[in-house]
Amino acid sequence: MPHDKGQSIRMDKNNFAFGVLYATAGEAHVREAEKSAASVRKLMPDIPIAIWTDRPDSLTPGLFDHVHTIEKPLFLTMDRIEPMLKTPFQKTLYLDSDTLLIEPVYELIELLDRYEFAYTHAPRRICCSQPGCGIEPSIPAWFVQPGSGVILYKNTEMVKRVLSDWMERYMAGRKKVPMNCCDQASLWRALYNSPVNMTVLPPEYNYRTVCPSFAGQNYKVKILHGRDRNLDRARRFVNLHQKSRIANYAYPRFFSDQFMPLVTRAIVNNSHLYKFLAKLNSSIFSKW
Repeated sequence: MPHDKGQSIRMDKNNFAFGVLYATAGEAHVREAEKSAASVRKLMPDIPIAIWTDRPDSLTPGLFDHVHTIEKPLFLTMDRIEPMLKTPFQKTLYLDSDTLLIEPVYELIELLDRYEFAYTHAPRRICCSQPGCGIEPSIPAWFVQPGSGVILYKNTEMVKRVLSDWMERYMAGRKKVPMNCCDQASLWRALYNSPVNMTVLPPEYNYRTVCPSFAGQNYKVKILHGRDRNLDRARRFVNLHQKSRIANYAYPRFFSDQFMPLVTRAIVNNSHLYKFLAKLNSSIFSKW
């Protein structure tokens, strides 16, 4: 049954049905996570929020319902995997610290009645060409790499095996590729080699603001993923209309209040103006 937004499921801190999870280390990322959590609290006040961090004492009081300590952070993206395994929720929405909720996502609760694991595709279909990282001849081209910044999952044994395999593959990849690019590639391999019941979310649930991104017609973007002024620009402009749109919010500062309102408001199907502006946006500003 769909979740009734009129019925609170956040009865107390011990409600483990569905919740949002963060895992982050470092002062800057903790502050990002607080901003993201505040957006969740504003739009979905009945949903509990958990965080794993190396700075639990610096958190805003009352913002998080569950606070846990990362004792020895590596300050790598793999710091998220163990907290994901230890989620206090039966159904979990994991969010990177640099995300922002701009619409409620209660519908995701029901999705986990049918699937165990859901994600969006990564903008880069192959993260890099390093041997042992982004190249895998045994995985077909149609199974592209997942984004790992927004993950919806159910706390099942199968999912736990996927997450554990992700961690093992990540560590093995780090020995071959000494850079922080093994994250999505290792999850990609773990998912492909698992029978977990999974599905792919549309890009509106992980709308990247650091590169040209697509949003579909008659649908609002729900979760933004980016940093700094790009995130704020997308928040203000991305849902001004609900026609199919492609935008790149990583453009120079002096265009912030002049160009984007023009792009987002001048939407007439098949108009010469829209085609010109869209082409201009993708061909010029994507280079910044």
